[in-house]
Amino acid sequence: MEWLYKVRESSDGKLRLVWKSFLLEQINSTRGPEWKVWEDEGFKSRDLPPLEAAKCAALQGEAAFDAFHQRCFRARHRQGRSVAEKEVLLDVAREAGLDVDRFRRDIESGIQRPLVAGDHEEAVKQWGVFGVPTLVYPAGEAVYLKLAPGEWESREDDGLFDQLLALFATRPYLLEVKKPEPVRVTKKR
Repeated sequence: MEWLYKVRESSDGKLRLVWKSFLLEQINSTRGPEWKVWEDEGFKSRDLPPLEAAKCAALQGEAAFDAFHQRCFRARHRQGRSVAEKEVLLDVAREAGLDVDRFRRDIESGIQRPLVAGDHEEAVKQWGVFGVPTLVYPAGEAVYLKLAPGEWESREDDGLFDQLLALFATRPYLLEVKKPEPVRVTKKR
């Protein structure tokens, strides 16, 4: 489940996350620019099903999306479940308290696939996104992050996004920040 974050300012001046779809399978494909994962019915995608499912959860409201999205991330990254499988997505929807019958109908209809495709193409064409997570701030500044697995998968660390905005949006000359892996020194005995 791959996501692009789009950060917007709300009426109270705080930043608000808007989640957008981004498919690493598409951007990393060697099949050529004409091939689109969302058009290839024979391709067994690991990215497309959970992204479509999240868009279908959003049809039941923002709270439904939030509950589904968080549980879907945890199912994949912490529990090792295959969120590309329809039955797993239905289980996650059940756990999130969604109307599962409606959710199943929405997934089967393919109604949200064009939105997933549109999010991805917008990310590539408008901001040059190449990986996730990428934050796109209100003035259009895009920042790619490489994060370790952990609590960032929830909305509990929203302050991180404010700090990144202060760092990158106000300093356009900053192009990249990398934190080296620590060198482990062993003591000789």
